[in-house]
Amino acid sequence: MVRLPVRAIGKGEGVLAFAALLGLVMFLQILGGAYASGFGGYPDEPVHLVTSLMARDFLASLDFRHPVQFAVQYYYHYPKVAIGVWPPVLYGTLGIWFLLVGASRVSALMFIALLAAMTASLIYFTGKRLIGRWAGILAALLFIASPLVQEASARVMSEHLVTLGMLVSTLCFARFARTERVSNGLAFGSVAAVAILTHGNAWALGLVPGIALALTNRWYLLRRSGLWLAALPVLVFCIPWYAFAPSIIDARGGDIVSFIVAAVPGYTRFLYIDLGLPIIILALIGIWHTIIQVRPRSQVVPEWAALAALAIATFGLHCVLPIPVDSRYAVLLTPPVVLFSAAGVNRIADLVAFRLPVGAVRAGLALILIAAFGTESFALPLQLRNGGYGALVRGVMSRVSNVPQIWLVSSDATGEGCLIAAVALQEPHPASYVLRGKTLLAGGDWFGRNTQDRFDTPAKLAKLLDDLHVTIIVIDDSLAPTDRLPYHARLKNLVAGESETWELIGSYPQVKDGIVLANSLHVYARRPVASLAAAMPAFPLDRLKALMIRKELR
Repeated sequence: MVRLPVRAIGKGEGVLAFAALLGLVMFLQILGGAYASGFGGYPDEPVHLVTSLMARDFLASLDFRHPVQFAVQYYYHYPKVAIGVWPPVLYGTLGIWFLLVGASRVSALMFIALLAAMTASLIYFTGKRLIGRWAGILAALLFIASPLVQEASARVMSEHLVTLGMLVSTLCFARFARTERVSNGLAFGSVAAVAILTHGNAWALGLVPGIALALTNRWYLLRRSGLWLAALPVLVFCIPWYAFAPSIIDARGGDIVSFIVAAVPGYTRFLYIDLGLPIIILALIGIWHTIIQVRPRSQVVPEWAALAALAIATFGLHCVLPIPVDSRYAVLLTPPVVLFSAAGVNRIADLVAFRLPVGAVRAGLALILIAAFGTESFALPLQLRNGGYGALVRGVMSRVSNVPQIWLVSSDATGEGCLIAAVALQEPHPASYVLRGKTLLAGGDWFGRNTQDRFDTPAKLAKLLDDLHVTIIVIDDSLAPTDRLPYHARLKNLVAGESETWELIGSYPQVKDGIVLANSLHVYARRPVASLAAAMPAFPLDRLKALMIRKELR
């Protein structure tokens, strides 16, 4: 199964399939406005972008002796570095990509499109081998066009990379179940380790062997060394990382029953939104035909058993983990569901094709399914359109002749991240310092808990701005009431009232959730503005370190 795409590439089919699927992914990205947007599609998107830029600069330095110190220093400039909080594979691969093609919004989304097309190509070849070419085409198209996959394709996030890793790893296990070779078992464990070091969702792969063995009744594989050797890469590389890296699991409170009660209907609803009822029903028919009704159980095709195990393990793990129920995690379930739906179409075609050619019946059912999907579920992720901070940063830097500045941004977490990402992309190397209002003025932990009003008078706030030599202040007026902490109004009143110290040099529009908000970003510069283009003021890093009390810097 894993070698099939390689052989197909030699014949030209793989190149053609990948190119066509990549073109479709990019076409949908363009229609959804992904390339014209900023990095505000999800609060973690600027985090992943900035951390990948840090990885690029670290790799380009060719000095790998002090990675932790490098990351900490980078964080002081652009405080959205999250390596250690999140695993390193996404940042390393995207950082290498930036070294090869340059860093920009376009290049980052091209990287995401490549990953999506790789997954779709693997779905195509899997469906082709298990059912037929038409089934591979149907499943690959449904995967790319599903709304949640489109959302993942419009954001610089980890979903596509971890989905690809989990699918490859699962198919490697299916090959091990067929051949019992140690090399295939090690391939399963190695790819699983890469997926786990991309995102913690991939720990679900640890449940795949047990479920697959139960579905196929191949318990004798427990006596094969290849199955147990598969755990070595995970034990060597993943366990130490997750043992020593900071945990970002945010307990929701309550017991496991409350998690399940919230998660099961939540993820079921996300699958319905993503694919629609006809595809889900056909997937259930496919599962019945390929697994449940097969007797003896040992005759179940290993690939089908492994795909079912992947879906069960992923769904089950997310129902018991103490993390928020999030629609983006349903992307991981999409590959097995669309493949089983193709199997369902194939089964119905075999049952109803009495006098008609079975091929024509399959084509007709596939077209009906696509039409139903297009009517019920297909939608472009237009609500993800966002932007404004890139133009703001370019406008400010043109005023100050690209001299590094000391920025302070007062916005929500997404707005802060968008400004940091825009400044980091504008500078070839870390130069400016971007200070987050939430970190300095409110404190709290990674999730914004335990905040306080740290500089609760205009005099204290003005002294802080002077002590840190802040030169540029960005204030976001579009915040929801729940995001308006006390310092927002205090900071705006201070800079607007001290015209002898601060000058309003521009108000910029921004786009949030596809809605244009005119002149909602206000930029104030320290007077005299002309002097900012001369040189960056000395920055009191020790003072900043005392204020940035996040535990991830300890």
